[in-house]
Amino acid sequence: MRKKIHTNNLFEDYLKYHKSYKVQMHHRIEDYEIYQIYSDEEVNKNLSRFSDSFSVKKDPSSREGWIHGNGQIDGNRVRDKYLILTVIAEDGYYRISSMGTGT
Repeated sequence: MRKKIHTNNLFEDYLKYHKSYKVQMHHRIEDYEIYQIYSDEEVNKNLSRFSDSFSVKKDPSSREGWIHGNGQIDGNRVRDKYLILTVIAEDGYYRISSMGTGT
């Protein structure tokens, strides 16, 4: 389950980054909550797919950046978002190589 731990950290880092001012305003978030990360498939020893469910609270300056794909709008929050992540292990590090809704 080591990859799952790294995936959780990678995805949390991704969401934390979107709380920063380094991100364009329409993609910025104020807060997030990760509900669960599911281990979907180990394609090979260096490539795994995971899915996760989470919610984000949009930054007041953000318009629609987090609405695309899926999720339920609840005021300034988008709940029940779902993404599929592909994680690659290379040279002792893990990185997200792709993510999407699967639709």
